[in-house]
Amino acid sequence: MLLLRPRPLLGWWGCRWSGGWSWWVRCLRWWHVQHFVALSPDGKLVAAIDTTGAIVDVWDAASGTLLAELVSDGSDFPSLAFNLDGRWLATSGGNDVRIFETATWKQAITVAGPGVYGLSWDPTGPRLLTGTAEGDAAIWAIPSGARLHHLRDLGEPIDKVAFSPDGTLVVTGARDGAEQVWDARAGKLQSQANYLHSRIFSIEFDPASMLVLATGESGTVAVADVALGPPLTTLDGPQKLVRVAHFDPSSRRVLGASRDGTARVWDATSPYRRWGSLPAADDCGLIMSLEPDRRFVPVGCRDHPTRVWDTARDQRPTARRAAKRLAGRGRLCVAVSGRLRRRRPGGDRARQAGRGVRAAGRQAAADDRAPSDREHSSLRERGA
Repeated sequence: MLLLRPRPLLGWWGCRWSGGWSWWVRCLRWWHVQHFVALSPDGKLVAAIDTTGAIVDVWDAASGTLLAELVSDGSDFPSLAFNLDGRWLATSGGNDVRIFETATWKQAITVAGPGVYGLSWDPTGPRLLTGTAEGDAAIWAIPSGARLHHLRDLGEPIDKVAFSPDGTLVVTGARDGAEQVWDARAGKLQSQANYLHSRIFSIEFDPASMLVLATGESGTVAVADVALGPPLTTLDGPQKLVRVAHFDPSSRRVLGASRDGTARVWDATSPYRRWGSLPAADDCGLIMSLEPDRRFVPVGCRDHPTRVWDTARDQRPTARRAAKRLAGRGRLCVAVSGRLRRRRPGGDRARQAGRGVRAAGRQAAADDRAPSDREHSSLRERGA
């Protein structure tokens, strides 16, 4: 961990602090007021950028030797980050992004802004995610500088961005509190929500890449489901903004630090959700259950298998391929003991024939519906 201490008469000191036994390992001295500090993934390098974003100093973490002093653009919004293998250091003063190769400390490439506020490296490869004051978000290939995906190009300023640990997702945090999760491979929007309604100061994925943690200017900390978007739990307590928060390795606890001088550890598990499933499509709906206890929850989709959840055992669903069209009209699909049968609406009510019998009905397209309407309408659901 790094601890910064002001020494007005002697300059500024950055002290690397050993968390195991709480002693100072090395103190680094500089003459600039530093804003952000980054430790390389292998723990060998320490980089710090000043409050204007104009100067970046880099030290050897073991000896404390100053290795390089790099020049950035100095636009008053400083940020910097090492990539996973420590080969590249990305810096920005709030305008362009400058990429330095750590072996030589020469500038390898410039990613043009303007107004780059947020930086995040892909943990699985040389890709860089940026967010700007214009609301632009993009993924870049390094060192070629090619823009791989242009996620969005306008809107509220994006202050914070993050890659998921597995490299498959990215998240952007806007000035108005909106969060958007994107597929990092295809560049498509996966989910979005705004439950903080205030400027986002930090944002990150959990180690499993299934949850997003965000802190806001209001002092609220929220944990959201990556696939669905809505918050699973909201953590409160601080009287002022929470500048930073992190998941623990289990994703069950969150550590946060507030401007009011407090640090807190929260239980991050949802107090209400017992379990959930990933979305399958955008044309799905619940099918009315025929059983009295409603233990089984069937979810039907027009062009995807029907999934049946066992709520008593929290089991993953069994999938049955749903018929797109039934020969004839006005018929019901009835799944009995894993087999698909058809009954007419006027026929006898489907009955359970033992513990293994579970049924779910759905209505085929209405008789008077035009072909063009049928193409864009989901099947209506009806119990037998």
